[in-house]
Amino acid sequence: MVCDDDKEMTARLVAALRTENHDARACCHTMDVLREATAGAFDAVALGVDVPGFGATGAIETLRELAPRVRVIGFHRDPAAFAASTSSANRPIAVLPRSISNEDFVRVVIAALKRDTFAHIADCAASLRRPSRESVTARPAPPPRHSLRLYDD
Repeated sequence: MVCDDDKEMTARLVAALRTENHDARACCHTMDVLREATAGAFDAVALGVDVPGFGATGAIETLRELAPRVRVIGFHRDPAAFAASTSSANRPIAVLPRSISNEDFVRVVIAALKRDTFAHIADCAASLRRPSRESVTARPAPPPRHSLRLYDD
């Protein structure tokens, strides 16, 4: 699931995942993510962690409680600042700049689904083409499930 209030970005990233044969969907409400996570409907979610309302660490903490095996990838205007201001327990497995390319986003999602830990994500992140001063951060994640399932509202 790709969840963000930027509908153009979510549509673009969902289309990129579908091009790679992933069952990808978009939503713009964190409650949709929580409902689907509780139902076990998907293996990964990418969401804006700089969106007002029930987002950021509150959503991540709740997702970890309701669906601990779901991989959480975050979007932020300033990933390094978010990582510095957030405890590791409340960080997504990767925090990506909002300006991420489709190709780089798909690479991070595929890496997230293939690996048991995210020590290797630095290698993937280091090769991302992104504007200067933006960074990608990562942390260990729970083991992957079977497939990526992302849903639309």
